[in-house]
Amino acid sequence: MKRDDATRLNTGTLAMLLIVAVAVAAASFSWWFRARATSRALALWGAKRVELIQTGQRVSLARFGRADQPSGVPLQDVDWQNIAWRDISHARGLIHLRQALVEDRSFAWEKSGPAPNDDETILWRYALRFGDGQSQMTVVLSDTCDWLLIPADGRRVSTEPIATGLTTFFAEQFDEPAPDE
Repeated sequence: MKRDDATRLNTGTLAMLLIVAVAVAAASFSWWFRARATSRALALWGAKRVELIQTGQRVSLARFGRADQPSGVPLQDVDWQNIAWRDISHARGLIHLRQALVEDRSFAWEKSGPAPNDDETILWRYALRFGDGQSQMTVVLSDTCDWLLIPADGRRVSTEPIATGLTTFFAEQFDEPAPDE
């Protein structure tokens, strides 16, 4: 083997090693960033619920109260047996809703915690149900979309940072004017 061939081989090997090192560094940073951006949301939901939110094949939406009613209803007044669910599995913007629900920055954590006994003062308007055929999970949102309640365990979290987007998304699903219109 000539010296020039050996140099080219070494240069090629070094280039390949550099590419692999950059790829490993980028993948590590991406994993670290994602873990930091979703750690509190993961603790809120749990791994199975996060999986349902992100990949559940069927997503349904319900609205409590009458369409002409300007606000929601107290949670104890929800007739869970007679809810009319609307399939929004293919709704425009659903991918963004799914992502928002698992991002830490979507929640005002300082306002969140176990649901206090004053839940009758919050009017609940919407319910989202995520399912994959075997499992399902339901969450309830306030009439202004600034609170989310997980009925299964009673935890409540402020969705104030994404309330406007949630309100707009839900209005689109029910063919209502968006809040800003």
